[in-house]
Amino acid sequence: MRLLFLKNLLFLWIILTLGSCNPFGTDINDKPSQKNVSTKENIQNTSCEKTELMRVQGIPVYNLKDSKVIFFETGMSVDVNGSPHAFHPKNMGLDDLKHAGKPGNWFGIVTDNNEPSGIPVIQNDANPAPGYFISTTSLIDKAYNFKDPMRYINSEKIPYFVLPPEVMNAADVNVGDLGFIYNRTNNKMMFGIFADISPIDKIGAASIAMANALGINSDARIGGIENGIIYLVFQKSGNHKPKTIQEIYDLGAELFHEFGGMSRFKECFLH
Repeated sequence: MRLLFLKNLLFLWIILTLGSCNPFGTDINDKPSQKNVSTKENIQNTSCEKTELMRVQGIPVYNLKDSKVIFFETGMSVDVNGSPHAFHPKNMGLDDLKHAGKPGNWFGIVTDNNEPSGIPVIQNDANPAPGYFISTTSLIDKAYNFKDPMRYINSEKIPYFVLPPEVMNAADVNVGDLGFIYNRTNNKMMFGIFADISPIDKIGAASIAMANALGINSDARIGGIENGIIYLVFQKSGNHKPKTIQEIYDLGAELFHEFGGMSRFKECFLH
C-alpha cells in the first residue's frame, strides 16, 4: 500500500508541479515517444470521416465515424471553479468575483440556503482556504455536504475540461465523462474529466491543472490561449462520479487505445 501511495504521489507531483506532463513522451514526433505510444494504438480504427453535430461560437463540434467520440478545436480559457482559492469577498481570489455571480444571483459559489438568492458561505479555519468563498463545480462528490469544499472538483489539482449544455445534449455526453486534450503549439497532451458546465454559447475551457499540464498560462485573469487546442471527448465514458488523477489517466489511456491510439489521432488531426 505504501508503494502504491508513493507511486501515485510521484505521478501527481510530475503533473502539477512540473506542469509539463506528456502521458506518451516529451514529443509525439520523436522516436522514443512513438515507441511509447505504439502500445496504446488500435490499428483497426483508421477512419477519419466526421459529421458536424453543431456549432458553438462558430466552432464546429464533430462526431468521428466508427468511434464514440466527439471533438472540436479552439482555444482554452482557465476555469478555477472548485478551487478553494477561486473567489474571495475582497475579489483577491484566483478569478474575478463577477464570474461567481452577484448578490441575489450567485451561481458559482455556495450559499447558506444552496440557492442563488442566499448568502455566500465563507470557509472557516477547518477548511483549506479560510476567508475565501466555497467555489462549486457541476461534478460533485456526494459523500460531502454542500458546504464542504471537498464536495467539488479542485481546479488546482484535477485536470478537467468544461462543456456547454448544448454540446451535452447534441453529443450525448455527461459530467464525469473522460477526454483527451492536445496542445498543437507544443505537442503537450493530457487526459481529463468533464467536471464543469459552462454558460450557453461558451466553449473551450479547462482547469488550472489541465492548463499547467498543457504548458498554458493558468492565470484565470490573464492566462489561457486563443487557439490550437484539440478536445477529444469519449461519449458515455464516465459514471457521473469524480475520479482521482490516476483513475483519469488509467481510464483515459484505455479509452484512447480503443479509439485507435496516437496513430489514428495523428492521421485524423495532425496531418
